[in-house]
Amino acid sequence: VVGLVAGLPGLRFRGLYLLMASLALQFIVGSATQRYQANYHPAGLTVPLMRIGSLDLSQGRSLFFALLVILAIIYAMVGAVERTGVGLAWRALHESELAAAIGGLDVVRWKLYAFAASGAITAVAGSLFAYLAGRADSETYSLTLSITILTMIFIGGIGSRLGAVLGAVIITALPYVLQNNLANWLDKIGVHSTWYSSNESEV
Repeated sequence: VVGLVAGLPGLRFRGLYLLMASLALQFIVGSATQRYQANYHPAGLTVPLMRIGSLDLSQGRSLFFALLVILAIIYAMVGAVERTGVGLAWRALHESELAAAIGGLDVVRWKLYAFAASGAITAVAGSLFAYLAGRADSETYSLTLSITILTMIFIGGIGSRLGAVLGAVIITALPYVLQNNLANWLDKIGVHSTWYSSNESEV
């Protein structure tokens, strides 16, 4: 539903302007969430442990593999959709909206479908992130998180499913590598790492 609502003004924008409209929507939703939270759930919503029957998927490897399975399912579903008429319509829109419209494609309808589909995937991801964090509050889904996700997509390559996954892996893993490994690697190759060690958090 949020994807469809975001899609209505988004129909009038492209590129950077669409990105700005999306960020504006985030500010609106964030403000509404803060008001709701202040009135009804000051500490945010505590998320129950992730379980399937008696199977505990709430932490550690079990949670990691559960998230990996869900990622694989969504990845495969999107890949399957891309090979149908729906995927071809979206690809035509991506290449040229004018050419797609001349070819008889209902541009408005298919763009709204794209917003709805991406909104649904984002809703699944947001729900899983709440399980990972243990709670859902207005601070969990910050502007910083949105910028991080956009960075993942741009690093991996827009329009590439595999690129989005690789971008996510890079941006998620890089801080851990910089914090835990880089100083040792610099020492091993004979580079003095004292400055880096004392400025690790900023880097």
